[in-house]
Amino acid sequence: MPPKIKICGTTNVEDATASISSGASYIGLIFAASSSRRVDLKNAKEIAAAVAGKCPLVGIFQNNPLHDVLQITAQVPLELVQLHGNESAEYCAQMTVPVIKVFSLDFNEPINLKQLLQDYCKHVAFFMFDKPKALIDPNWLSRAINSLATIEKDLPPYFFAGGLTPTNVNKVLNALQPYCLDVVSGIESRIGCKDPQLMKEFCDAVLGANRNVVTTEQGG
Repeated sequence: MPPKIKICGTTNVEDATASISSGASYIGLIFAASSSRRVDLKNAKEIAAAVAGKCPLVGIFQNNPLHDVLQITAQVPLELVQLHGNESAEYCAQMTVPVIKVFSLDFNEPINLKQLLQDYCKHVAFFMFDKPKALIDPNWLSRAINSLATIEKDLPPYFFAGGLTPTNVNKVLNALQPYCLDVVSGIESRIGCKDPQLMKEFCDAVLGANRNVVTTEQGG
């Protein structure tokens, strides 16, 4: 089975509906204050109404006050929350919907991944491995793939993110078996605006549409 797809950083109804048409399994709405793709409650509710019953929404937060996260979760029908900051396991345990806890893979400052997984495993539904936002490392994707490949058999179902595009996603697919792939900037025409063609190309690459066409043609 191919991984699921999460199209994140969605800021408007048009992009949300296009994500579903392309094959997205999840749509991500960013509520982190520092993000240029942040949505307000009004926009979030409009998107939620447009995709109701069609695609689960994930709310993305980063070191937001607990009260704010719980308040937004109560007002917007989020099915999961994704926590990108330094949120503790105890913080995660207070969420009212399942949690995706993000760990940044910074090979200049290695983390004790095994210990972190043990600390959080009782309080989260999924882990996500991502590239640190400010990190400049042209080899990060290869290093991340190699790192996860050595421990993947011991991992619970996980999300993978970090500069993914329709062009490079096959590197992940050929080496890892994540539960879900997360994409943001790699399918945008500009910050906060998705490109329908890039979305389709990304989803086709992950779901195997292009490979199925080739196989059918070759097989006569």
